[in-house]
Amino acid sequence: MPRKAEGGAFEDRGKLFARVTVAPKKREAVLVPTCATLFAAHARARKIQALVDRLRETGHQRGIEKTIEEAWAADDQGMRRLEQSIERIVTGKEPPPWDRPAIAVDSETFEAFAMMGPR
Repeated sequence: MPRKAEGGAFEDRGKLFARVTVAPKKREAVLVPTCATLFAAHARARKIQALVDRLRETGHQRGIEKTIEEAWAADDQGMRRLEQSIERIVTGKEPPPWDRPAIAVDSETFEAFAMMGPR
């Protein structure tokens, strides 16, 4: 039986990174600019891993990448808000933002509409 994912941290060229397991045998490392020490980066990695594990347990794999993107740059208050948001999503009190339909303008998606403009 595989061991439980805990999240980890490392330093490379003076920058701190958090490493989390996003799927079996698949880990992702992200820069954590809000952390000043390796200890703080490790604590942030454990928090991010807990969110990812919660999403995986409840079948919300599509939200893992977005959660990691928001978590790596969030300050302490932002992490608390993110944790609360994830908890509301997994308990069914709030619809997941990654499952909401794309905005349509005259039957076109917002992305297609934006691509029509000048570049």
